[in-house]
Amino acid sequence: MTSKLLIIIASENPEVIKTALTYTYTAYKERWLDDIKLVFFGPSEKTLAKEEELQPTISKLQREGIIPLACKAVAQEENIEEKLIDLGITVEYIGSYISQKIREGYQTQVW
Repeated sequence: MTSKLLIIIASENPEVIKTALTYTYTAYKERWLDDIKLVFFGPSEKTLAKEEELQPTISKLQREGIIPLACKAVAQEENIEEKLIDLGITVEYIGSYISQKIREGYQTQVW
């Protein structure tokens, strides 16, 4: 059985986001799981767009092959879509994406 994890970061707290990103990076790098997907949702998107100290970790994840997603509806509502795209985050409507990953057997971890 494969181990697949969908990490959803929703917290606006920068320390929570930093911890979630650290876990994501380490779990992927150390191959603790077979597959890891990362989604920013809700308040975390706004925090990520403004907290510059979190942004280098996004680049580090991307270099390892993890391409984070963010919710387009939230990004547009908060007027941060372009900033997130500039950070290399894929911005799309993610409600159906999350549901699809659950149907595919991904466990969810919400921060």
